[in-house]
Amino acid sequence: MATTAAPRKKKKNIKLPTGVLHVHTSFNNTIVTLSDLQGNKVIGGGTGLKGFKGTKQSTPYAAEVLTRDLIKEAKDNFGLKQISIIAKGLGLGRDGVFK
Repeated sequence: MATTAAPRKKKKNIKLPTGVLHVHTSFNNTIVTLSDLQGNKVIGGGTGLKGFKGTKQSTPYAAEVLTRDLIKEAKDNFGLKQISIIAKGLGLGRDGVFK
């Protein structure tokens, strides 16, 4: 019995010269989302995507690594040139984003 591969989503051709980086920090995790000026999510994720598990997810270093990778991907794939940052939450990950 052969299995069929799931159909792949088409990659949208998005041009994003200006974006908004939303950073939500908690005591357990840091979530970073890049959106356009209207608030539509373009790319995002949590520190667990970069291999940080447990208490290491909420560290400033994990937030820095995640933010760097998201911004680099946005520059390469979407042509990001300018960014504004909105930080929410009380966690330590806020420190890592502003380095």
